[in-house]
Amino acid sequence: MHTIIFPSNYFNKNVVDPEFEQEYNAAIKVGFDVVLFNSDAWFNHGNLQLNIQNPKQDIITVLYRGWMMKPEMYEEFWDQLNYKDFYLYINKESYTTLHEFPNVYPTIRNDTAPMLRYPLYKKIDIEFVKKQFPKFMIKDYVKSVKGTDFPNYFDSNITQKEFDEWMEKFYQYRGNLLTGGICIKKYLNLKRYEGKTNEYRVFYFKYKPMILLKSSNQNENCLKPPEEFIQKFRRLNSCFFTIDFAELENGSWKIIECGDGQVSGVPNKKDITRFYQTLKDVNDETWTEEISLPYFVHLLHDNLQFEDHEIQNILDVYHSNQKMDIEAVKKETKELIDHIKAYEGYHLGLFEMLLDCEEDMRKMHAVLKCFPNINDSDFLELVTYMEIRRKEPERVIDED
Repeated sequence: MHTIIFPSNYFNKNVVDPEFEQEYNAAIKVGFDVVLFNSDAWFNHGNLQLNIQNPKQDIITVLYRGWMMKPEMYEEFWDQLNYKDFYLYINKESYTTLHEFPNVYPTIRNDTAPMLRYPLYKKIDIEFVKKQFPKFMIKDYVKSVKGTDFPNYFDSNITQKEFDEWMEKFYQYRGNLLTGGICIKKYLNLKRYEGKTNEYRVFYFKYKPMILLKSSNQNENCLKPPEEFIQKFRRLNSCFFTIDFAELENGSWKIIECGDGQVSGVPNKKDITRFYQTLKDVNDETWTEEISLPYFVHLLHDNLQFEDHEIQNILDVYHSNQKMDIEAVKKETKELIDHIKAYEGYHLGLFEMLLDCEEDMRKMHAVLKCFPNINDSDFLELVTYMEIRRKEPERVIDED
């Protein structure tokens, strides 16, 4: 992934949105290629228009940096980019998992505030809520309504009538940005240093912490989240996401928010260049050594969150498959082709491009990143088939 896609200015499709101008320039400065999409055409009409074509009709994997999209809009964004031969590095499932907090909550529930969840517009029994939490805050699956007169938290003094009136305002303030459902989270008392809370945002990229950024304008002397606590959450079903950590009054640490890394902001603009340089450095690390098939399998192990024993099983089966006789290989190959054509979640066009990658393992990796539901056995079939096709093409059965 060496290309980043940004939204354009609403009034000039060839100029980046002013809100992302500093990021756009920093991305170019550190060596990323950039693409713009027409914001007006996309956000108002659902029509994806890019400022460049893909002249080589080659696989171009892109990372998005821009405004939040509802999951259904991101899915369409992914599909329209796919049609134009641009493939989003973060698939639709990973985006939704990290973008909507309740999806990741079961994984982090012991390290974040307790939460209740309700469907949109359902009347909430405030007496029940007050029995659960002495103080609580309201948000939808993605955002609260900070910057308005909506209370930062409610306590046991709130009445049902008062709460219902505030919820009407909440829906008004969120408007067409309202997403998913309603989350009621226990309010956490945060530690303060000189009147400021001690909060940090960590961007995780390729399943490791990429950069730690202050997010509450605290001074340099404040404590940072423990390294082991940060490392604990590096595998959350996406390879680019954020976690916001905060220190509590008692000195312990909690997660206060998670998000997709593409639509999470850099808290302080002075950190933008450092953010993009670090992103580039981590991105380039993957390709610093020649990629053999076993190493490629390990790359997918990292990206697909296999356990060590599972990856060893894959390698064992892979090596045993190299000893298979030709008739067995033919049978397996035909079954693979039938499997690919029938398997819900695979895009046959992507598979055809995978076959065209031949010896370029980088392209193979880029294409496989686009398969949302690949599991260990599917991957084993794919890489085995690719290895057979590359080394002994006469052993591959015609797909027809």
